[in-house]
Amino acid sequence: MPEVKQDQNKRKSVKVKLRAEWGIYSWCLLLALILWVLTGLSDTYLSVVSVKTNYSNIPKDKVYLHPLPTELKVQVQASGWDLFTLWMLGSKDKINIDMSQYAHKSFIAANARLKEELRARLAHKMNIISIEPDTIYLSREPKMSRRVPVVLKLTINCDKNYGISDKVHITPEFVTISGPQSLVRQVQFIETRDSVIDDMDKTHTYTVDLKQPQFASLAVDSPSVKVEIPVMELVETKTTVPVSIINKHGRSIQASPEKVTIFYQVTKNREKRTRTSLFEAIIDASKSDSAGSEPIKVKLINHPDYTYNFRIKPESIKLKNK
Repeated sequence: MPEVKQDQNKRKSVKVKLRAEWGIYSWCLLLALILWVLTGLSDTYLSVVSVKTNYSNIPKDKVYLHPLPTELKVQVQASGWDLFTLWMLGSKDKINIDMSQYAHKSFIAANARLKEELRARLAHKMNIISIEPDTIYLSREPKMSRRVPVVLKLTINCDKNYGISDKVHITPEFVTISGPQSLVRQVQFIETRDSVIDDMDKTHTYTVDLKQPQFASLAVDSPSVKVEIPVMELVETKTTVPVSIINKHGRSIQASPEKVTIFYQVTKNREKRTRTSLFEAIIDASKSDSAGSEPIKVKLINHPDYTYNFRIKPESIKLKNK
């Protein structure tokens, strides 16, 4: 028993020594890491700092063809300490550009004009290498506003046995664009973003975003429009129409039978308003055999856009000489 206790004491002693050694090793490793970081922060580095821009005394009756940049990318040479401090505090630097000083100029050379003010905003030990954009263009034109229509770019897929029952309503139908006169005059309409709506089985109103104008200096008074899509259940009905013959090439022929019945689906509210004259069915005489004995498939080439799911009877008909 004394030997067992002695062995256990030895094991405990070894564990305590190992823990102590690992603790010392960890502290040494941490100290080395801190010294390495401190040494690194003392070195000089190249970095890019973002500085927000604010413009004052902008002419009210004119606008710029090129949007004024909202921030400048400033490449600086500085110690790691300064860059680390800037990163820790977060860059809240902002430069004010008084546009009255450039009323008769066509551009601002940022690297020549803005360096001193930026140097005052940043840490004094930071050396400014370059500024991007290096040129701020100031081409100006009279400001103009104009109302243009909204063009809907929307694919609507209704659920089975449902269809669009009336005109799709857009609110507003017109939006106002504003900006440089020459650019505003080029815009004839504003499109919505391409969208797809599936499985519609009831009337619903959606918000659809507008596409941004082609020119960045143009502004639109509304970012989106409301689109109301009226949906109603479909019913099946039918109509009888004459069959027209194309590509006869001077032949004196006629269809037999001369009319076909078109079965189709339409929303209930439009069933009685759909006229037969809105449908057009044809057969192509060039597809007939020399004897004219083989039936030719009937094609439906015109129909109201609010009708769906067509069946034609008979599907094929023959040609015969008059």
